[in-house]
Amino acid sequence: MKKRIPKSLKISIIVTSIVTFIVTAILIVWCFFKDILFYAIWFIAITFFTIMCCLSGLLTPPPLPPEIKYAEFPVELVYEIEGERYEISDILVCEYEGWETTGGGLDKDRCWKKRFKSGKEEIIIFDNGETIIEWEAFSASAYMGDDNGFEKRYYGTDPKFYVTSENNSGRRIFEDELLSEFGITIIDYKMPECIENEFSDNKKDIIMNWLTNECK
Repeated sequence: MKKRIPKSLKISIIVTSIVTFIVTAILIVWCFFKDILFYAIWFIAITFFTIMCCLSGLLTPPPLPPEIKYAEFPVELVYEIEGERYEISDILVCEYEGWETTGGGLDKDRCWKKRFKSGKEEIIIFDNGETIIEWEAFSASAYMGDDNGFEKRYYGTDPKFYVTSENNSGRRIFEDELLSEFGITIIDYKMPECIENEFSDNKKDIIMNWLTNECK
């Protein structure tokens, strides 16, 4: 990873500063000729506030890097479609990528990526050319112990399936609906267990993390 200030943060600060400067200059000149002191003070205050927000976003340190940056999680699913048995077995790989700016450059969050060792981008359990059913139960940040509790509660310990078709765009479908609508019976599954992670308080790690380029 490159050691530099994130591109989106630099662009955000530069654009905000230029726009703020131009707008402020125009308004101050207008107020000067109109002899409206109150508005001039108000515009200067807004400008100062905007600049302080930009500086706050720039100077706020990014979240601490995790002690565990890489882990592999086995996933398994056994199901039947109209009596025909299918088995899926793969390895979910979760990796720390650094940090990214959010909230218009004012916030910073840890960034994780996930992939399957098989090379698949997603796990499809049904595809008839018109309807696709995907097994989606994977959150890299939650499995790597970097979760505020929301994702863990959302994903839970049971598999979740989503159906996509011409009339359904990513609608969650439950096991009884899988059976009644598509003849799919979920027999068994193995879900990953979330790890216990810690986050470095080493000053060198913190400084290097601050200089690390945001993830793509």
